[in-house]
Amino acid sequence: MKMTPAQITDVLAYLGVKAQPPSLPAIDEMLHAYTRKVPWESMSRIARRARVTTNADACLMPSTFWASAMVHGTGGTCYESNYAFLTLLRGLGYEGYLTINNMGEKKGCHSAIILTLDDSDYLVDVGMPFHVAIPIHPAKKTACLGQFHTYSITPQGDEIYTIERDNHPNPYCYTIINKPMAEDVYQQILINDYGAGGLFLDRAIITKVIDDRVWRFDSHSRPFQIEIFVPFSSDKFFQYMGKDVQTVAPALSHAFGIHLDIIHTTLTLVI
Repeated sequence: MKMTPAQITDVLAYLGVKAQPPSLPAIDEMLHAYTRKVPWESMSRIARRARVTTNADACLMPSTFWASAMVHGTGGTCYESNYAFLTLLRGLGYEGYLTINNMGEKKGCHSAIILTLDDSDYLVDVGMPFHVAIPIHPAKKTACLGQFHTYSITPQGDEIYTIERDNHPNPYCYTIINKPMAEDVYQQILINDYGAGGLFLDRAIITKVIDDRVWRFDSHSRPFQIEIFVPFSSDKFFQYMGKDVQTVAPALSHAFGIHLDIIHTTLTLVI
C-alpha cells in the first residue's frame, strides 16, 4: 500500500517535520515528532468497532489512519500505527518491513518495523511506542539511549531477539521474530484483531508525550487519573479526574487532543 505525494506532504506538515533523505538522525526526528503528535490509544478502535458491523469496516489502513489522526487527533495500537508509519517511511525512501512478535507467553500479538539504513538493521516501533530507532546486531547485544529509557536488544539465535528498557517496573518489552510479514497476511491480522479475542477492545488506554513527559490514561485504573512519568526515573505524578463519563471525557479530550465524541463513546462502553 502506498501514499500519494500529497498525502505524504500533509502528514509531514501535521507532524511538523520536513522531508529528508533516509538517515538515522532523520528517523529519530520522525519518532520524536510522531510520539508527541500521534497517541498510542485504543479509544478510537473501541468506538469504531461499536459503530460498524464488520471487522474490516472497523480497521484503519494507512491512508485512513493518517486522515483520522489529522482530523480527530487519534492514533492507534500496534498493528495500525506501525503499518501507517512504515507506509509513510517507504514514501520517503526508507526500506523496511513489518514483523509479528511475541510478548512472553502471548504469541503473535505485537507488530514492529525493521528498517535497513546504511547496511544496518534498526528496530522502529511506534506501537510500543519507542522514541528512537534501536540498532540490531545478530551476534551481540546492542543498546540505545532514548529520552525516557535506555533500550537494549539481545540476540537469542535464529533471528530472535529480546527487547528491554530500563526505568520501567517490567524491563522486558517483547521478543522480536525477525521475519518479514507479507502485506496481505499482515492486513488480515489487522482485520482479525477487531474480532473475538482482539486486543484492547474492552480497555481504553492513551499514551502520548506531552511537555516532554509521557502521559498515560488507563480506564482500568481507579480513581480515574492521568499518570505523568518523569524522564529517566521511576517517579510519576497523578492528575486525578472526575468519577463519571461526563467529567472524565472532556478532561481527556483536552489533555490528549482526541475528539470528545470518540472519548465519550468509548468510555460509555468500557466503564
